Amino acid sequence: MFADSPTRFVAGTLGALYGFFLAIAALLLGQFLDRYSGSDRDFVIYALGCVILAFVFGVGAKYIHKALAARLLFNPTGYSTKPQRFSIEQDALVHRSSNSSARFAWTDIERTETTSDHIFVFLDRGVALYIAKRAFPDQHALNAFLEDLNARVAASKA
Repeated sequence: MFADSPTRFVAGTLGALYGFFLAIAALLLGQFLDRYSGSDRDFVIYALGCVILAFVFGVGAKYIHKALAARLLFNPTGYSTKPQRFSIEQDALVHRSSNSSARFAWTDIERTETTSDHIFVFLDRGVALYIAKRAFPDQHALNAFLEDLNARVAASKA
């Protein structure tokens, strides 16, 4: 969903850190076992700390990336600081900003998804337009837009 976000490398970087910490932990445990000394607890503590960090980075990478990307994309000081306008026309969903416009034919839209805060219009598996629900003046306008959008996308698939 965040394919062109500058944070797209965060998950991979955290995964690399996961591997690095796991390798360090394995080396330290190996060194400790080579020495087979019960008095050298520093190695075990350091190795366990590395394993714990590796686990946190590995498990948390996806969530950290999503949080950072969402913060950049959907924050008022994020990417979309200029007014954006989406409109539904007979043959396309139209996006307009202060200096450009784009038309997305109904047949080019794969699907739509709705979260508690946003509407995502997927053009393919990795590219989506997002529309903040807070951009609508009221719930009635939001519901009317969603109903019309979903009906047109469904009709293009039939």
